[in-house]
Amino acid sequence: MEIPGLNCDLIKLRVDSTDSRILWLCLDDVSTSNAFSLDFFDGLTTLFNFLQQQSHIQCVMIYGNGPNFSSGLHRSVLSSITDSSDSLCDPAETALSIYSSIRKMQLGLNALQLCDSVITIGLLHGSVCGAGFELALACDLRICTKDTLFWLPEIELGLAPDLGAIQRLGFLGGSGSSLVREMVLLGRKIRGDEDEVIRIGIVSSVEENVEDLMKKGRLMGKKVVARSWVAMRAGKRALRECESGIDENLDRQAMWNSVMLQNRNIAKLNKRIKKLSTTKDHTIRAKL
Repeated sequence: MEIPGLNCDLIKLRVDSTDSRILWLCLDDVSTSNAFSLDFFDGLTTLFNFLQQQSHIQCVMIYGNGPNFSSGLHRSVLSSITDSSDSLCDPAETALSIYSSIRKMQLGLNALQLCDSVITIGLLHGSVCGAGFELALACDLRICTKDTLFWLPEIELGLAPDLGAIQRLGFLGGSGSSLVREMVLLGRKIRGDEDEVIRIGIVSSVEENVEDLMKKGRLMGKKVVARSWVAMRAGKRALRECESGIDENLDRQAMWNSVMLQNRNIAKLNKRIKKLSTTKDHTIRAKL
């Protein structure tokens, strides 16, 4: 399927062979465990703004190729953000440059969540890490395999998650939830076979393996398109009203991290990341 203006190698699209109302979005860069570049978020914005203006595609299935859903941001993202800000002498200009980059990523995930012309289903397996977890949380429905590993490593970088994990996890489990706070503040990892993933609403179903995951996902997609599209759209809009305030919170988080990304420890970490450029692991979190 061709989308005007979509230019992102990580995103591979195909229309379902049995029902053209279902679109499959594959994260397809196994060599980086489907890590996200800045261009990926532009791609999400382009894709879901396009889908918002049409009525034929009614369900988007999002999954990762290879052993992982996504390991989060590509290490080049941190380098790109900090390198561009290093060239600026004025602290205010530096903060604004970092803020703009964070908002671009936030708005890509917001475009996915706010697109009420489609229902999005995240099919999760393997590593669902950092920004990969935040992408999953922006989906309407989520299911996973037993061996899925959810975690937010940002605290180990000296940052707070800034692409929606705090806001969306807080909405699901409550901002006072000790489990949510452990994930955000301590970087606690949760496996798909732990009771908490269903209890706080990270997923609605846990499958034995990837094959079962894809089968269950296809059945869910067929259920979605069998329902009234108008009713689905109205229901999604009504649910969105319950989440009002998320983007305002994200904007404040972007402002906060525009300052935090200037601290000396981040600069040291960035130097370490650049030294790892010849390794096979292209993700930030794996080398912490």
